Amino acid sequence: MFTILKVTKYVSPRRSKGFIAPRDREVGKFVLLNANRMSDIRANGSGTKFYYTENLANPRDGKAYVEVEDHWNEVTNALDTAYPSEFTIFTGYKDDDVNKTTLSYTIPSSTLVLADSLANDYDRSYITYQAAGGRLKRVLANSSLEDISAIDLLRDYDGNIYRTLQIGAQEWTIDNLRTTHYADGTAIPRVEDDALWLADTDGAYCYYQHNDGFKDIYGCLYNWHATQNAHGLAYFTDDGVLQLGWRVPLRADYDTLITAMGGGATGGGSAKERGYAHWDNPNYGAIDLYGLRERSSVNRFYDSEDLDVHGFINMGIFEDWWTSEQYDADQGYAQYLDMYSTEFHDYHEMKYGGAMIRCVRDV
Repeated sequence: MFTILKVTKYVSPRRSKGFIAPRDREVGKFVLLNANRMSDIRANGSGTKFYYTENLANPRDGKAYVEVEDHWNEVTNALDTAYPSEFTIFTGYKDDDVNKTTLSYTIPSSTLVLADSLANDYDRSYITYQAAGGRLKRVLANSSLEDISAIDLLRDYDGNIYRTLQIGAQEWTIDNLRTTHYADGTAIPRVEDDALWLADTDGAYCYYQHNDGFKDIYGCLYNWHATQNAHGLAYFTDDGVLQLGWRVPLRADYDTLITAMGGGATGGGSAKERGYAHWDNPNYGAIDLYGLRERSSVNRFYDSEDLDVHGFINMGIFEDWWTSEQYDADQGYAQYLDMYSTEFHDYHEMKYGGAMIRCVRDV
C-alpha cells in the first residue's frame, strides 16, 4: 500500500539516519510514502501522524513521523482531480549502496495507474504510470532510478486493470475478476432479484449487497454458470494486444498453486493478505508470502442459517473462488480460505452460489 499525503510537519529522532532528504520534508509538499515502512498510524487532532522506521537495518535508531492533513487516502488506482498535479517518489535505499544516497523522482499524478508495495518487502515498491500515448512504465521505489522499465498490466473487456504474479510455472491475476462482459463483448446479466438469481443457469453476476462500491475492492460475485458460458469469461489485453492462455482455473491449477505455496496445510497462510483490513480477527497465519493478497470477501449462497439480506454471507470470514469444474448436476467445485487457519480447502457448492474468480495461465 502507498499513501499520498501533504506534509504539515516532519519529525526525526536524533539517532535516526535520516534517509529522507531535507528537501523532501518541506511543509506543504505532496509525497507518496511506502506504507510498508510505517509502524504506526495515530490520529492527532486536525492531522494524522504516520510513524515509520527510517533505518530498517537498526530499528532501535528510532521512529520518525510525518504529520499530514486529514484528507490522506490510500492509492490503489488512478488519482482523481482532487489530488495534486504531481508527487514525489523516494528511491535509493539499495543494500549495496554504501552511501545510502536518497534520490527523488517526480511524476504527474495524471499519469499514475497503480501504486503498490510488495508483501513482506520493505525495500521494493512499484509505482506504475503511463504518459499519454506511451507504454506503461514502472518505477521501483526504494531502489535505483535505473530500475524504471516497461511492465505488463492486463485490462479486461471493460478496461479494468489487473496485476499479475508468476508463481512457479503459473501466472495468476492478483485481483479478483471484475468484468461485466464475456470475452466476445456480450454483457453478463447483473441479477439482483433473489428468485431470478436462484433460477439462472446461463451466467450472472452481482456485487456484495448490490453495492457498486465493493467492485474495486473485492470484484464481482459470479455464479458457477458464468464460468461455463460459451462466450468465454477470461479475456485480457496488454497495450491492446490480446493475451492468450488465460482461463478460469481447474482444480489442478489450484493444486499446482497450493504446492508452490507450501502445501494445503500452510499454503493458505502464504496466500492471505495480512492484517484485518479485509479479514476478521484472528486472520490466523496470514503472511502473504508472494503478494497474492487474497482478501476475505463474501458469498451469495442460500444454504446457511447465517444469511444476510439477499443471501450474502461470510464477509471477513472466508474467501471463495470458483473453478470451472463440475462436481455433479447441481454443484461446482470451488476453493476457499478462512480466517481461522492456514489451509487451502477444496470443496463443492451449489451452482447458483455467488463467488469470486481469479484467472490463471501457464508460463
